[in-house]
Amino acid sequence: MGNTFEKSRDVRRIDKKYNNMEKYNVKPLLKKVKSDIAEKVSTLEKTLSLALLLGKEGPDAIYYADSLIKKGTKLGFKVELIHYNSKNEWMELFNSKLEKFTGILPLAPYPEYISGKELEMVPFEKDVDASNILHLGHLFAGLKTEFAPATALSAFYIAKDHFHNELKGKDIVIVGRSLRVGKPLIPLFLSENATVTICHSKTVDLPQKIKRADIVICAIGRGNFFKSSMFRTGQLIVDVGINRIENGFSGDVDMNDLEESRLDVMVTPVPGGVGSLTSYLLYKNLLYLNDLQK
Repeated sequence: MGNTFEKSRDVRRIDKKYNNMEKYNVKPLLKKVKSDIAEKVSTLEKTLSLALLLGKEGPDAIYYADSLIKKGTKLGFKVELIHYNSKNEWMELFNSKLEKFTGILPLAPYPEYISGKELEMVPFEKDVDASNILHLGHLFAGLKTEFAPATALSAFYIAKDHFHNELKGKDIVIVGRSLRVGKPLIPLFLSENATVTICHSKTVDLPQKIKRADIVICAIGRGNFFKSSMFRTGQLIVDVGINRIENGFSGDVDMNDLEESRLDVMVTPVPGGVGSLTSYLLYKNLLYLNDLQK
């Protein structure tokens, strides 16, 4: 597979410019990631398969599942949506039906009867979103930094792309400590010799810590929480949040406030930023699992 982060630009890419704020354009990176996946798929002797497990239907979950199916099918994978309506049905899936799949992805939000114990039933070798404790252990030990939860990988890929694959010595502030984003990003950035600070709801003087960073990862799941006054000029702001609001969706960053501030920063849009890349990185992870199962 080719180098995803080969230099492909001489100047910063700009999707849209408002005053001095620039929106990161994910499309060139998406194109490269898809090309890398297609190259790998073309060498396979079998079609890889992904099972999407859905137990709590809603418009957002259905939309996400449909999107994953369309993208995966186009890339050359077999993707199947499997519904379950009780804990017993969940248990039965793991007794037989899921054996034929290369990867398994339980879709959030989960029903109340599905908790950590049930999610741990996803086998290590089929855990496409790298949430198994063994995968996370390998990641934190620095043994397998190419395989991580897809959302964390997406934020990491964007940061590497923006800085032309050179993160050595960069100051990173991660706001959020979830197992899907905040915590996995620590070893990912450390693998590039960056300096990492992780913040959360109990952090004192959060704006002061944020302003110290070259890269800010906003991943707390609170719509429009981060205001322009919390940032400084020259930063890359990676907005991981996607939150339902009255008029649609918003990221964790208050984009309107940032636009009006005339602050010279690069920020990932929502939608059209981290989330756009995440889906494809799940299929990159699926390729990794296939190698693991050989």
